[in-house]
Amino acid sequence: MLTLTFYACKKSANLTPDLSGNRLGGFNVFVTERTASAVSLKWSRAINNNNSDSVRYNILLNGNQVASNLSDTNYVLNGIT
Repeated sequence: MLTLTFYACKKSANLTPDLSGNRLGGFNVFVTERTASAVSLKWSRAINNNNSDSVRYNILLNGNQVASNLSDTNYVLNGIT
C-alpha cells in the first residue's frame, strides 16, 4: 500500500495562533503517471488566505518526508515499489 501525505505551510515569526480560520485554501493532488518504480504527482496551487507569502510544499511517503520546501506544483517520486 502506498500512502502519500501532502501539506503546505510557511514558518511564521508570529507565534500567536490564528484562530480566524484556515490559513491555506484547499488544493487537489493528482497522479499523472505511474510506473513500477516511480509516480508523477501534480497538484493545484494552494492559496495563502492571510497574506501573499508564497506557499511551500512537503511530500510524505508512509509518514516519512521525501521532499521539502517545494515551490513547484509537480514532483516525480522515484524508487518506489
